[in-house]
Amino acid sequence: MPLSNHQFPIQRVQKLLHLNFAHDLTVKKMSHEICLSDRQLRRFSHEWLGMNTEAFMLYQKYLRCLHSLHHANQTLTTIGLEAGYYDQSHFIREFKSFTNLTPKQYQEANTGLPGHIFV
Repeated sequence: MPLSNHQFPIQRVQKLLHLNFAHDLTVKKMSHEICLSDRQLRRFSHEWLGMNTEAFMLYQKYLRCLHSLHHANQTLTTIGLEAGYYDQSHFIREFKSFTNLTPKQYQEANTGLPGHIFV
């Protein structure tokens, strides 16, 4: 049974979503994992994910932190380090770029619905 024109890109998106974005994942490593050149990955990211590759990587780290904030009983420092941030200030800066809140402020305003804050 032949695969449709969209089957390969969908498989690549699925593989991207399951990569471990912690620590030392780079665009080069990501392109190797899904069998695309760096340039093809950048084009693919923009067309299929709606953002550039680096933004996608940062967003995935942010989502990992959100999940940990809601489901793990860990310190904010541990959550940041396990998500791949190098230090607390890096974690705070990146997290705040998505929410306009620090991780501590987010945790205090936590409603139980990941990603939802009611002010």
